Amino acid sequence: MMKLSAVFCVLLLASASQGFSVGGNSMLSSIADIKNKVDSTVKSAIGSVEAAAEKGVEELKELADDVSDKAVSSIGSLQDDVESVVAKAESQVDDILSKASDAAAKSCSGLTDTLSTTAVDVVNQATNCVTSRVQTAYGYIAELRAEVKSLVSKLLSISSATVDCTTDVTSLSETVHAFLCVNKQLASATVQSASSGVTVARKVAKLSSLISSLQVQVPLCVVKDTAGVLAQQASSAVKNVGACVKNLAS
Repeated sequence: MMKLSAVFCVLLLASASQGFSVGGNSMLSSIADIKNKVDSTVKSAIGSVEAAAEKGVEELKELADDVSDKAVSSIGSLQDDVESVVAKAESQVDDILSKASDAAAKSCSGLTDTLSTTAVDVVNQATNCVTSRVQTAYGYIAELRAEVKSLVSKLLSISSATVDCTTDVTSLSETVHAFLCVNKQLASATVQSASSGVTVARKVAKLSSLISSLQVQVPLCVVKDTAGVLAQQASSAVKNVGACVKNLAS
């Protein structure tokens, strides 16, 4: 009786082993297919994300270049206005001093010194303002690239995790675990693939809007009344020189 029991156990173990071999091989084949799907999904998603990012970068760069062009134009116009105001004031002062005594000319000429300093400050402040806007605009392009790099990294991590799923499949339980694991990664790849495209599109739209707002801000750095205020100061300086010469002459 004991011999029959022993024989039965041997046959049972052999049958189980054969069952694992047949079922396991079939499951391993499915695992390989799913892993290929994960790799294919990830590769396709990365390609789509990078293509969308490249298009987005071109769009943002065009907008940022426009911000830069507006900055150069605004500062150029301001410099012309400032130089014109200062030159006119200096000409008027020179005319006044040329008719004054040497003592009066020497004593009163310094009253316009602050005008040049003010002119330089006006241009510098405006330049710093527009430069900040330009740097911010191009910084948004770097922000998009960083976002894309992060998305690609997430997608690649799914492929890496899929490889980890199949590192050990020597038993039926390990094979089942691997099967469930790769299916989970396929689901993650599918979701991440769909969301990545949406993320890039939203990011580009948001950054485009932000850069467009900078296009409006740049001219505000060079306020319309800036040259006018400087002109008023110049007019006051000229009057002060005239008054100074008149007082010394009396």
